Amino acid sequence: MAATRRKEPRLPAIEWITAAAGLAIVLGSIGFIAYGALAERGSLPALELSVVGGHDVGGGYATIVRVRNTGSIAAINVLIEGTLRRAGELIRSEARLEYVPGRSDQHATLLFPVKPESDSLDLRVSGYTTP
Repeated sequence: MAATRRKEPRLPAIEWITAAAGLAIVLGSIGFIAYGALAERGSLPALELSVVGGHDVGGGYATIVRVRNTGSIAAINVLIEGTLRRAGELIRSEARLEYVPGRSDQHATLLFPVKPESDSLDLRVSGYTTP
């Protein structure tokens, strides 16, 4: 008796196209994650300060400062210092943020006895640590 050969069913082209698209998505995702993990390593905190608002408080003025960390590593115990020049005297205020994650914004409030003018207020980060 002669053996009859069965013809194997062929996969439709749409299945091959779908499988190729899925593989491309998975490999692209893995590559994107690997690149992010390797390229971002060692990007120290880069802290930028800007005044974003303020309001009167009992007997003084609260100045709201945005602290933007454009680096990928967090900054811990960030000390922000504001110096107001008014009628020949320097008025200082400082605030401390416990944690500023990488690529994020945090806000701090500096208190002064008077409302600062934009050209009379100097802001700086006087220190931080990294994890």
